[in-house]
Amino acid sequence: MALVVEFVCSKCNKHSQMAIGCGSPTPTVCNSCNRIQSERLRRQYFSGLDGLTIEERLRNIEEWIYDYRPPKDINDVRY
Repeated sequence: MALVVEFVCSKCNKHSQMAIGCGSPTPTVCNSCNRIQSERLRRQYFSGLDGLTIEERLRNIEEWIYDYRPPKDINDVRY
């Protein structure tokens, strides 16, 4: 069951409401500030990729594919 909490954002100092799960800690940052932070980090990440060659970028993708392990669902485990 969800619980709606009201809090003051620690970044923009605005009152905000958010639905959280029972037992979850009260958030300190509102959704709009989280979104702005995520967009800033995304732009920063892709601007770092602009300096790489195509071979280096492809190598990063190949390494991710090699290291990737899909999550296992407990219902798919057979004994």
